[in-house]
Amino acid sequence: MVRSRIGQKQEKHAVRWETLPHARLALEIAQAVAYRAPQEAHYEIRLEELTRKLPDFCNEDHCEYTRLVSAEINRELRICRDVYRQFLSTLNNKSRTVKWDVALDFAVAPRASLALRREIFAYLSNSKVDPLTAETFLAFNVPVVIPLRNGEVPPSEKQSSLEGLVSSCVSNEAFQELRRRFKRESFIVGGPFALPHVLRRAMSYGINLPDIAPIHEASEIWISGAGRMWDSVLREVIAHKVQIELEECSDAMAAVEVLPRFDCIAGPLYAETSERYTTIPDDVWANIGAKIDRAEVSLEDTLESEGKRALRDLAQRGIVITSWQEALICRSDFGVLESKVVVRGAVKYRGMLNRHAKRSVYRARDRYQKVLDHIYEDRIPPATSLPSFRSKRIDPAREQ
Repeated sequence: MVRSRIGQKQEKHAVRWETLPHARLALEIAQAVAYRAPQEAHYEIRLEELTRKLPDFCNEDHCEYTRLVSAEINRELRICRDVYRQFLSTLNNKSRTVKWDVALDFAVAPRASLALRREIFAYLSNSKVDPLTAETFLAFNVPVVIPLRNGEVPPSEKQSSLEGLVSSCVSNEAFQELRRRFKRESFIVGGPFALPHVLRRAMSYGINLPDIAPIHEASEIWISGAGRMWDSVLREVIAHKVQIELEECSDAMAAVEVLPRFDCIAGPLYAETSERYTTIPDDVWANIGAKIDRAEVSLEDTLESEGKRALRDLAQRGIVITSWQEALICRSDFGVLESKVVVRGAVKYRGMLNRHAKRSVYRARDRYQKVLDHIYEDRIPPATSLPSFRSKRIDPAREQ
């Protein structure tokens, strides 16, 4: 059965994250991660040598080990980013930076948490870290007390596993939505392995601060190593986000460069306002007009032909309107403007001046969005792909 063109278009745009072929993409990522060029063989050999030396707790060995492992984690995250970006690029016609953001929060960031937990657990295991010491610094002592009629049941003495301890420090959401969270959260150096955090956990076990010092000094190498790995992954995820932000700025600047001044101002203003209102109130229209006026955009030069005619008819009767703020909310015909005309037997409504002014704003939004979509989807340099926007102003009447 042949699907309709409308159905195909809706299917191409309506995509849910859970419907993507994640299993196939995961296999592609795993294959790329497992591949090693001949010149990279010495890294694995060096990691094996360092793994055997970790129980000696030599600071230089631990620093080099965590550096190499962090580089491997970041390599995996970049491969994940590239695989998902390549797949999403042809999935639909949405903004590519929006799709990059989705891939970052739902593919790259969760993988960052998973990879970091995996490698820190391997690091502590290979270093032969005492599980009881690790629990002292990586978990809070929160006893579960069940009140009974004749007394209380003491908390369980069961010891936590290293894997569980690491998971408690690095959650699945540890690196998601960083831009929003950076405004209200504290991302200190070392993350959950920073000194203030490990001291608070140790004190939750009833250990006095003077008694913590020698225990921490003996464990400082592996705690610092885990903190360095956390910082490296955090910096990598931040770098991915910054790249997306720069791409968005670049696209916006490219769009502004090829559009007339009125479209650059009125287009974004109406696009943002229309997201908040079904019917835009007059005071909001007046605010839009005031901003256009502050940019010194001529009303008469920008209106379409019918709007220019309305301005001339009013001017001939001594009614002079030069501001966008007044034109966008002007509902009066002043006894001059024709509310309707008959052209070849068909009735056409000209409307008041505000209708003509708003129509110019609508068209500005459409042209602004068209340029953005063109740049987002095709990634063609605007200087060569859109010469008509650069060489002359668009004649709105011709578009009709």
